[in-house]
Amino acid sequence: VADETLSALEKNKRVDQGSGTEIWQEFGKTVFAHWMRTEPGQTSLVELEYELPFRLQVKENLGEKILEKLNLDAKVVPYSFLLQKQSGFDFDYRQIIEYDDNYRISWLEEDKYDSIADHKIISEGAVENDQIYNLLFSLN
Repeated sequence: VADETLSALEKNKRVDQGSGTEIWQEFGKTVFAHWMRTEPGQTSLVELEYELPFRLQVKENLGEKILEKLNLDAKVVPYSFLLQKQSGFDFDYRQIIEYDDNYRISWLEEDKYDSIADHKIISEGAVENDQIYNLLFSLN
């Protein structure tokens, strides 16, 4: 018997033909589901490359007090990434955010990023709890 709630959430599910990963939208978030069998004493590696399904948009008047406090101009592009820890599952991650010459970093939480160079922002480590990564770009 199919669960109605689960069926409704997964109604737009698609399967990536290259990897077999199931992808769908749930509560405004993109969900990736993939099963992998790892033999006892062995290690498996999963690499997920994700391209945003939209272009980052310039936000005008993001909040004058915020922009003033950060000493930013009125045209910024906010970016946010939520990494949620799955209960009972420990893993390491590596996030690379690449951006082109049209943008510059206006603000970020420096302690959350390991490397910032050559139009790449890198963050990596063990996932022990939910993490949110925020940054602001400005147009050059």
